This record gives sequence, structure tokens and C-alpha cells, in this order.
Amino acid sequence: MGQNRYSQRPDRFRLPDHVHFPLQKGTRVIKRVGGLPGETVHYNALGIGTESGAAISSDIRAGVKLLDFQMPENGELQLDDNEYFMVGDLSYSFDSRYWGAISKRYLQGKVYAVL
Repeated sequence: MGQNRYSQRPDRFRLPDHVHFPLQKGTRVIKRVGGLPGETVHYNALGIGTESGAAISSDIRAGVKLLDFQMPENGELQLDDNEYFMVGDLSYSFDSRYWGAISKRYLQGKVYAVL
């Protein structure tokens, strides 16, 4: 994708970069980086934490209830060397707690502005 006025694709993404990527054909989403390649991410419906000490509060209980999703009380995901854990900022956000890690190849750029 390269660059445009609103985003840029860096060599790597950092906490807490906001990144855009396709979720399904024709749908692009923006999520915050919550876990970096190689890390173990611990998560629940209230937030996530990593072994490096990063902690992000992100309460998705309302979305879990609405969708009748079976969220583990305490989940854990080991990220591969090219995977990121993406976190939503809203209570009805879908994020890596629902669909797992996202490969770097799908991350299209760091978001600087949303118009």
C-alpha cells in the first residue's frame, strides 16, 4: 500500500500504535497494537497484559454479552515472530480476543488521522 495522507507503513509497529488492516474483503478496521511479535499475551474481557509489562484496559463485556460470545475468564496467546495482538478501544469492539493474532503481512499502515 505504501503511503497516503493518513497512514504510513513502517518496518515494524510499536505499542500503542493504531494500525489499519482488512478484516474481510472490503472492510478495513483500525485497532491498537496490544501485543508484539514473540510475546505472550494474557487477556480477559476487561483488558490485556503482556510479559513485557504492557497493560491495556479495554472492557468488551457489553459486546461479549450482546454476541453471546464465550470469552475465557483468563486467556493466553503466544504470538509468533510475525504476529501482533490487536485491541479495540470501544466496548463493542472486535479484536484479537475474538479472532486471534494478526500477521504483519495484513497490517497496512500506522494511522495518524481519522477523518
